[in-house]
Amino acid sequence: MEEHFHLLFEHILVPYQSLNENGNIIGVNEACTRLTGYSRDKITGRLFTDIIPDMHVTDYQRWYKSTKILICLHHNHDISLV
Repeated sequence: MEEHFHLLFEHILVPYQSLNENGNIIGVNEACTRLTGYSRDKITGRLFTDIIPDMHVTDYQRWYKSTKILICLHHNHDISLV
């Protein structure tokens, strides 16, 4: 199953990135490297806000903060995400 996910991640035509809990990019697919113009080596470790247009940074930060709260609550078994 993990290999299937990896193949899907790599070959989907939509740019996709994985972020850690701090918002740093820990993985990208080929479509993301084409869109941003960064190689995987150059993009990995950067903050996601470094690669999105400035006009979207505030909205992203607000969304990411609320998502982190939900994930933390879920991991503490206070709520269940559906």
